[in-house]
Amino acid sequence: IIKDSVLHADFHVINEKNKLRTPIRVGTTGSPKGIRDGGVFVKGIETVMIECFPKDLPERIVADISNLELQDQILVKDLHFGKGVEVLTDPEEVIGTVRFIKEEIEEEEVDTEIETDEETDGETDEEADAATAE
Repeated sequence: IIKDSVLHADFHVINEKNKLRTPIRVGTTGSPKGIRDGGVFVKGIETVMIECFPKDLPERIVADISNLELQDQILVKDLHFGKGVEVLTDPEEVIGTVRFIKEEIEEEEVDTEIETDEETDGETDEEADAATAE
């Protein structure tokens, strides 16, 4: 049976003189320019490990991805965490990147065309049509 009552709550006392080590979620905002050119945004890591005093703990971290072009990426070192925050995650970790997906589709189409040409043994389309009509 589900009830709308609290059965238990834990409270932690934080010592303001000790640093906290905690993961913080990284959100994104904006629409990358590279998407309009046929790209797709691929999200990388979602959390970053930080260490700071409780008073310096950021409420949230948001990465603006609106200026990302095709093949651009945003890294942990590109984010702003505020004063007193030490980032423990590798600064080269990728938060997100814009990849070009149309190129992959075009490559698949070219591969399919090559396979089709090999199946007809170099016959022209007219010769292949005549052969299938017989």
